[in-house]
Amino acid sequence: MSSNSKNRAIRLAVLASWGAAWACAQSFTVQPVVTNLSHSTARVTFIVSSAPSNADVQWSTDLSFSNSASVAVNTPAPVTGSAVLVSLAPGTTYNLRARLNAGAVVSNTIQFTTPPEPAIHPAQPMAPAAVDVSMPPAAPNASEYHPSTNPSGRRITVAADCSDLGTKTGWLSALPATSDTFEVVIPAGTLCDGQFTFPARANHAGWVVVRSSAAGTSVFPPEGVRWTPNWPAAATLATFQTNALVYNIPYYADYSWKDRTDCGMDGEDGLMAIYQFTMETGVLGLLRCSSAYAPYAGPNAITNIVGPTPFTITAPGNTVSNGDVIRITANGLLSPDRAYVVFNKSGDTFQVTPNGVIGGGSFNAGLNPVFTLQPVYKVLPHTAAAADPSGGCTAGAFHWNTSAQRLWWCRDDGWQRYNLFSFTNSSELQAAITVGANARRYRFIGLEVRPKRYPAPLPAGWMTVTPAGSAYQASVSHLMYVSSGASEIVVDRSYLRGLEHPHRLRYAVSGYLKNSAVISSYIDEVAWWRASGYSQTESSGGINLWNESRGFLSHNNYIAVAGIHLFAPDQGVTGPMPGDIAVTRNTFKQYPKWRRGDPANADVNFTHRNQIECKQCERLKIEGNVFDYGYSSLTAGQFVLMTPRCGSTTMTAASIASFNGGVLTTTAAHGFYPGSVVYVTGTGSAHDGLWEVASTNCPGACTQLTLLGNVTGSGSGGSVQMRQTHKGIRDVDIRNNLFYQGVETLRVAGSDAACSNTRLIPTQRVALVNNLVVDTDIRSFATGGRVDQFGTFAAGDFGARSVYIMGNVEDVTVANNTFYAQRGNMPFLLYAEQGNEGLDLRNNLYQWNGFGGLTAMGGNTGTPVWGNAGLDGTWRRGGAPSHNVKNNVICCGLSANAANHPATTRWPATEDAVRWMKPGPASPFEFRLRHDSPYISAGAHRSTEDRDTGVNADELEQRTGRVRNVRARAVAASSAVVSYLAPDAAACTVEYGTSPVWGTGTRIGDGGGARVRNVPVASLSPGTIYHYRVLCEVEQPSGWFRTP
Repeated sequence: MSSNSKNRAIRLAVLASWGAAWACAQSFTVQPVVTNLSHSTARVTFIVSSAPSNADVQWSTDLSFSNSASVAVNTPAPVTGSAVLVSLAPGTTYNLRARLNAGAVVSNTIQFTTPPEPAIHPAQPMAPAAVDVSMPPAAPNASEYHPSTNPSGRRITVAADCSDLGTKTGWLSALPATSDTFEVVIPAGTLCDGQFTFPARANHAGWVVVRSSAAGTSVFPPEGVRWTPNWPAAATLATFQTNALVYNIPYYADYSWKDRTDCGMDGEDGLMAIYQFTMETGVLGLLRCSSAYAPYAGPNAITNIVGPTPFTITAPGNTVSNGDVIRITANGLLSPDRAYVVFNKSGDTFQVTPNGVIGGGSFNAGLNPVFTLQPVYKVLPHTAAAADPSGGCTAGAFHWNTSAQRLWWCRDDGWQRYNLFSFTNSSELQAAITVGANARRYRFIGLEVRPKRYPAPLPAGWMTVTPAGSAYQASVSHLMYVSSGASEIVVDRSYLRGLEHPHRLRYAVSGYLKNSAVISSYIDEVAWWRASGYSQTESSGGINLWNESRGFLSHNNYIAVAGIHLFAPDQGVTGPMPGDIAVTRNTFKQYPKWRRGDPANADVNFTHRNQIECKQCERLKIEGNVFDYGYSSLTAGQFVLMTPRCGSTTMTAASIASFNGGVLTTTAAHGFYPGSVVYVTGTGSAHDGLWEVASTNCPGACTQLTLLGNVTGSGSGGSVQMRQTHKGIRDVDIRNNLFYQGVETLRVAGSDAACSNTRLIPTQRVALVNNLVVDTDIRSFATGGRVDQFGTFAAGDFGARSVYIMGNVEDVTVANNTFYAQRGNMPFLLYAEQGNEGLDLRNNLYQWNGFGGLTAMGGNTGTPVWGNAGLDGTWRRGGAPSHNVKNNVICCGLSANAANHPATTRWPATEDAVRWMKPGPASPFEFRLRHDSPYISAGAHRSTEDRDTGVNADELEQRTGRVRNVRARAVAASSAVVSYLAPDAAACTVEYGTSPVWGTGTRIGDGGGARVRNVPVASLSPGTIYHYRVLCEVEQPSGWFRTP
């Protein structure tokens, strides 16, 4: 045998030995189980005795096992492997096995059968369950409620100075056991300054309506009509103002900040919290950093330290001042590895509150202790007294009430009280309005909710980003926060707003919004900025949906946000993810001033991500909205982004109290929901093993779950543990929206590429139907693209992707949309990564304006491939293409691409050949097709449906709530007619009078019904100017006329 042959034999023997060792060391504790089956996807889960070095699953319709998928391993015991299978054929039986360590260990072979193809394919998104936002019944007794003197009253009126609101919200928790509606009435124009909580009501089952006194009167918008700043705020709203003052903490790693000799880390004159210090009651707990402080030059020898707290230090001849920060060398009593704040300085002595006392220690003069001053940190200069300040003040001055521990700050309009919050505190505590845990049935009407203005200008250095990357100072985290367990919370015709730069606001409304709604309201100036850099965690948000937000409606709101307008973030693997969400008839606005480089920008970065983003959500309808402006800063900045996240890897477990026929009752609340995969053990019955959860009794006690399958036996004991999450994205319906002046339209991912230890169910059922997209531009900043000057894509042209499917997505419909003016280095109608199934791409009208190389449609099959080959390679099932792509119109002058695209694709040479009414990237535009267009329903190249190619503009205008053709006609000396085309059958109101002020004059309802409305106005005076306003739900156009 040659030496090479001997070496080869040795290697083979070693490999065989290695494989045998693994085979002996590892085994399948639970054989593979197939769950979460759809017509083209499945999830596989198994449990092994120890973590393998690698694993995969193989499957085929025969026993060749010709297909494979990688396995993610979750190592905390029990060690669990999981994989997702995509591109399966409907109604087909497969053989499957799992392998460990390159096939050294192989599972049993199992079979599974996919369900049949849906009756409509691609399957369409499921609709969200409706949220009831009808007005509660009127309070049956309008007399003043008092818990002692008039418990039968149903109205609680707050004082005009809001001084009794805290007391009266306290009454709410003890309301009587009745379903009657109660009202909390706050006089319009009242200012409630601080933080207020509306508590749970253990006995009361009815609604509590918290409203401005103007609500329900003729000065206030009618029900269903959006409040806007056209309405005079002082006459219509009661104001809640959070007076939170938020500060950074010192960067205290290794206590290094205590030895710094400059303020480079926190900013000159930056306001800092005393984070490590235990403060004596009455001492202001804030530091200011300044490198201009004079160095300490006096005596520093310590001759005595006497306790207990506060400790008195004797240092003969010392010249320290109250507010100095000192450190002490070894002394036998106080820890030398701490910092102390000087107060009560008197002659040779001063006091400190200890941060560390040596147990059983005593002062030891023989150690020759000395103190040293921290050279750049001192307590913030301020006045202090056991009372609030009075009289005049200098703007920027601080006063500390040592008795009540209240901070006052002087503005240009005098002393103002602020409540101190570190950004490390629970940020919801900063909210002006908090709905308490487990509270339900609150409706807020006619409220302004805002932060309190800070003095201007703010001290230098306050806005410096800290080394840890935070920029939380001089900010407010929440305007309104809804606590866990709350439900049926409605914000109606209210004004939630931030303040302009340099203020910061993180969220307008945030929390656990179950069966809740924000309707007909105006949310403005929600913005968070940084002097430099970007941060995913510091982006601002309009509405933030946490777990438990099951059933949420955002309807008919104006929402202006720099970051994300509506966000469902990653919230771990357990608990109910947001679902049944309807986002309808809103205006999502971004202001150009938030884009760095815009002439109106303040030379700071406002991190923008997306207008709507979901990381975990299901049954989401986005319909009838106007998306007005967007730009790219940290991310590409899609209008709508769906990117699932696998969440935390912690898998919760619960003990089983009893089990019976597949129904498990747990001893405590669990976090398992339909679609989860759980591991049941210790029952000694057929229940033991891996199971998909079919149903739960949540919401409610969450102590019961039903396993999917026929399970027999009953008993008690055992445990159940989650091994695969139900979280992900499914049923997203986007239709009848206007997307205007952004960067990209829609991006959808089917899985989380960062998930190394679990596999998500693929994203399922996404539709983009009858939308109008105008002017998306993600060219470089230098070439005029809608990108941030220093953003991620500032230097290079990028994207202009209309629809980007990032792989592992099942059932996608993109139909009857119009896309006009797409600019970037790779503009396309649709592009996809691999692993998708079920595409319906039809009757879309797409215009590319000549920048970048048009790619129209295609996918990534290892390298980008366009046209038929790209579609065939990325949309597959059962080894064959799975797409319906037809009757799309690609403009303009690109017919050279026709050969490799679907045959029914049309390639007009010019815009004139399309024959739009009035195309253009700037409003006003008109994208209806002319009667002689070849792409109308009766045209030469008509679509396969009985409708024009591209967007149906009439349907779009109706769904977005446009009011058209408003005019006054038949104007006579004492009468006139106000005419308009209403968006739908819902009633509108005409308000008219001699004053241009909204909420004045006479109102006449139009009765609804037919869309063409002619509302007569009478009893007019000759020769008089009259102002009128048409009060429909979304739009309230106005005008005037003069009687002859």
